[in-house]
Amino acid sequence: AAYGVGVMAQSAQPDYGAYLAEILPRMMESLQHPDAALVENRSATENIVSAIVKMCKFCSFNINLDTVLPFFLSWLPVWEDTEEAVYTYEYLCDLVQQNNPIILGQNNANLPRIIGIMIEAFSREAVESDSDTGKRMVHILKQIQASDNIFQACITQLSEEQQSALQVLLTTS
Repeated sequence: AAYGVGVMAQSAQPDYGAYLAEILPRMMESLQHPDAALVENRSATENIVSAIVKMCKFCSFNINLDTVLPFFLSWLPVWEDTEEAVYTYEYLCDLVQQNNPIILGQNNANLPRIIGIMIEAFSREAVESDSDTGKRMVHILKQIQASDNIFQACITQLSEEQQSALQVLLTTS
């Protein structure tokens, strides 16, 4: 059902707007259910995330992003359905490149989390580093790296494994 909602959102027909706005709170509520994180529910959960992303990206005229975006990073990373994951990571890139204050957080406080999400996406092969989306993600990581003070503050909040994966990614891509 969530996949179908995502397809509807992609078509961005005004006729769907009221329906999508009505269903969004229910979908967000389902992501907060304790069973949403269970392995056997991961695929369905990730399809809900993807559908919400498509609603935000293609039907933002009917969606109050201020109610959705504060939760967005908590739904990530996604990796099970690589076709749907691309939409999610494309949207994350859009938000970061737009300097969205909700996503970046006050004083860029969410950058370490964003870096960790991207590293996880690559390590779980949800996104290939040589794909268009992967290249965008690597570009963002390199932009963060270019701001040495910010980059150093971010990497101190990453695990050693994440720091190693990030260094490999930045030197090989």
